[in-house]
This record gives sequence, C-alpha cells and structure tokens, in this order.
Amino acid sequence: MENNNAHNNTAGLLAFITPGLPIKTTFDVIFRDNFIVDNNHKNFGAPGSLVSGIPTETEILIMTADDVIIENNIINSNLNAGIVIVDLANRADASKNPNAEPNPDRLVILDNLMFDNGNKPKGELKALMMAQFSKKGPDIFTIGGGKGSTILDKNKYRTFGIDHCGPETIRDTRHIKTLMMDESVSPRSVSPE
Repeated sequence: MENNNAHNNTAGLLAFITPGLPIKTTFDVIFRDNFIVDNNHKNFGAPGSLVSGIPTETEILIMTADDVIIENNIINSNLNAGIVIVDLANRADASKNPNAEPNPDRLVILDNLMFDNGNKPKGELKALMMAQFSKKGPDIFTIGGGKGSTILDKNKYRTFGIDHCGPETIRDTRHIKTLMMDESVSPRSVSPE
C-alpha cells in the first residue's frame, strides 16, 4: 500500500486475518509512503462484527499479519495510538479462528514520521497508560504474542509493549520488488461485472 492519503476513518490502514474465512494467513505487506492522519472517526461497524471491535482513533492496525513492513509514512493527529499491533488472543471476538496462527510475526518498522498521536487514549489502552503514569498514548503499541519483529530506532517513538522487538538491520525497502515497481506485471483488467 503506497502513496495513499488515509484520513477521517476509524482506523487508517489495516492488515489482518478475518475469522471464519478459508484464508488463514496475511503476509508480505508493505505500508510505505502514505499520509495516515486524523483517523478519529467514530466506529460505525455493525455491532458484534470484527470491524466494530477495531480500536477507534488508530492510524495503522496489524492483527495477526506476518512479514509486514511499515516505512516512510507520515502518521499523525490520531487520538489513541499511531500503530497498534495485536494477536488474536487479545481480540475476544476474533480469538476462535481454527487453523490460523494467532501471532503477528516478523514485523519491521523502519523510518516513519510520527507526531501528535495518543492525545486521548481510550478504553484498555487508557488504563494501561495510566498504570505507566502517563496520560498520553503511544506512537507504537503492541500486546500479545509474536516473534522476530524489529524496529529501526526504538528511541525515536513513544512505545508500549515492544520489549520483544529487536534492532532492525535494513534501512529501507528499495531492494524489494512490488507489483507497483515491477514493469513485467501486466495491469489487471476489471470489468463492471
């Protein structure tokens, strides 16, 4: 997902597994070069649905997806948190998804510009931050399992729950081919049907 302007949503960009579907994985996702700002809209998802449980006022949500890279995005002016990373066990409405590996693994957070996030954390995040003697939410929040995740510069952001993340060894994703950069991939033909 590149070169998008995600604004005025409940959450800006999401990578997750939808419980109940035959596909049990989400992987190899890159979020880069996006403006993800002011996603503070009230959640209007149908009560009881997976989307109704998405934390409001969140810019990027990673739920159980693997091999996600977040690079060179402007993430600002949300009220809850900049990036939220969660496993299925911490989502009661999504935890019973047979055959799905429930943890977000091998996430990579590179250089992003994050500011003015977390000014009014809500619900469980607010309680967790108050336990840390903070009224402000984090730029990056992670809860639950997962392994192999890395952050280029942990000290650059306000964080919660990233102790398991190691230092990143790559600096950018220029070497990774994507469909947008690969000229050998022919464009999709989409018909009205």
